[in-house]
Amino acid sequence: MLTFLYNLKSQLINCEEIQKELDRNTEHPEIRCLVVDIRQLEQESDPNVIAKKLTNKIFNSIGHRIPVVQDASCLERELLNLKFELGFEKLEIALYGKSANEAIHQLCQNLTDSIQMCLFTGGQTSEQLTNEVKAWLRRINLEYN
Repeated sequence: MLTFLYNLKSQLINCEEIQKELDRNTEHPEIRCLVVDIRQLEQESDPNVIAKKLTNKIFNSIGHRIPVVQDASCLERELLNLKFELGFEKLEIALYGKSANEAIHQLCQNLTDSIQMCLFTGGQTSEQLTNEVKAWLRRINLEYN
């Protein structure tokens, strides 16, 4: 039973631990990457509701005051302000979910080039997700330089 629980726990995604790992071992100091668990948003289809809930998750994850947003353009503005406030050249957001959602995909594609979101889906482990996010950041860094 203990082995089963250990195996089950090792398969669960812990976005806080992934965030700590990325913050500790950054290969790209000009890029700040935030990892956000969006599994609770996958049933939402209204892009404005997704933008509001995603704002709450992003700003809460870094301990910032949560701004009021009404839609995706407000989210984009607040993320740009956050990027400038944090002092990074680029702000990237890795979204983790179990399955794809068209409304979330559209939100990811509608942001500016200076803030990119990438949706990582599936049942990978925290280590696998960390490696996938690091590979994505390397690709961004190559495109950026």
